[in-house]
Amino acid sequence: MLLTMPPALLLTLTLSAGAQAPPSPEPVAPAQPGWSPTYAVRAGGPLLGSVSAGVIRGRRREQPDACPSVGGWLLRGEAGVGGGRVDVGPAFTYCYSRFGALAGAALTGSLVRTWGRPLGAEANRTYAGPSLTLGAADWSLGLGVVWRIDAGEDGDTLFTWSVGRGF
Repeated sequence: MLLTMPPALLLTLTLSAGAQAPPSPEPVAPAQPGWSPTYAVRAGGPLLGSVSAGVIRGRRREQPDACPSVGGWLLRGEAGVGGGRVDVGPAFTYCYSRFGALAGAALTGSLVRTWGRPLGAEANRTYAGPSLTLGAADWSLGLGVVWRIDAGEDGDTLFTWSVGRGF
């Protein structure tokens, strides 16, 4: 006795015998620890025009077909016509490059020292306080409030701000 298969079942078995399973997606690479530099040119108060350089020490995540993202601790120094500052605090960037990011944020503690002719402040004074830096499309906006930590006759509170290219 001869067994026969229906033609549809025979075609299905024939096609599936040569088919291969779809490739599995590439595994997500774990974030790598490291140092990521940052640079910027800024204008604002009290530093007037300034340049900054820093590093983000933390984890850098890079995936195929995705933007590199960096998150960790930022240490940044900035020198300008009207003073200088040092910022330390947590930072995150998305689509990171050395000169900015598609998006980024840093919440830092800032130490500001004025000299020369600072904008809206007395020269040769030292201030400390929190600052927030937000970045978008390789541009950044910085806002902060700092309090004088040395003796002087001017006001105790200083609002800092900047607009810049880079993070």
